[in-house]
Amino acid sequence: MEFYGKATTAKEKNAEVAAKEKVQIAVMGSYGEDGKFEEEKFREEIKNQGGEIIEVESTEEYLVVEIDGYKAKVDRETGEILEFESAKGVKPEVEINLYQTNGNNLELDTSYEKVVITVKIPNKESLGTIDEIIVKDAKGTAINKETSVIGEGEASFIVEGYGNYTITVKATTEGETRTITITKKLRLTLDKWETTNKEDKEWYHYGNAKILEPKIVGQMNPVKYVGQEQEGNKWANATTADGSLWVWIPRFAYKITEGYHSKSAGKIEVAFLDTNNKFLNGETGTVILNPSETGAGTEKWLVHPAFTANATNGGGFGEIEGLWVRKI
Repeated sequence: MEFYGKATTAKEKNAEVAAKEKVQIAVMGSYGEDGKFEEEKFREEIKNQGGEIIEVESTEEYLVVEIDGYKAKVDRETGEILEFESAKGVKPEVEINLYQTNGNNLELDTSYEKVVITVKIPNKESLGTIDEIIVKDAKGTAINKETSVIGEGEASFIVEGYGNYTITVKATTEGETRTITITKKLRLTLDKWETTNKEDKEWYHYGNAKILEPKIVGQMNPVKYVGQEQEGNKWANATTADGSLWVWIPRFAYKITEGYHSKSAGKIEVAFLDTNNKFLNGETGTVILNPSETGAGTEKWLVHPAFTANATNGGGFGEIEGLWVRKI
């Protein structure tokens, strides 16, 4: 008969069973009258059993308990014992965090030119060492050329770019090595506009919708943004000789189908049209030009007046394919 793995003596097994039983007793004594697990009670109960909470290894999801040479992870919400193993040779916990270059936390929906990735081994007895940090971009290319080591058990790396990053860390504590990998989507921007031409397929896209082609006139130059990953539609942009930045708005009609003339958030449907007011993407319904007509912009598709020859309602440029609006 063949055996695989580490042999465990009866004495070691008995010690493990006894230690785990102490944790289970502490858990059982930590439920309130409502049947819910109470963390503060558990802290007292585990102390009564001769164990202690290892704060530097605990997380928002679980508490790490050390008792009689063994470690247990206990769910903070339910009291469930998630893991139980010998404290000797336990693989180190690895924390990976992302910060601004000034040390502040990242803010939601904010782009940064650079982000600092920090790696830490929160270990009670020994900080251990960071052996290797590999940062890969969305294409799987390793982008970090060097790692700045702050000290034992802690390291950092400044990353520039955008998109999904896979961060792999190899760390060692007391001879035990652990490799952990996480994926983070970073909103980093290179803040760069690049000159292109209207034949460039990456100049713009409006999802799967068809639009009338943007009209480049005079000294306008098509430009596209290179940097933060584009999400959703990518509108056509262009610059003029004075340095202004413009965005192309294709000819469209609209209907407000919810929340019309109310304080609640409304719902607006948009349909792109040609200059004969024919739908370009298969929509149906009546298209009108007069905003005073009954049902205009609610039951009937109303062509935005800016695209029409009606100067009274804000147009006057003719029946046009679209228009350029100055952004900067």
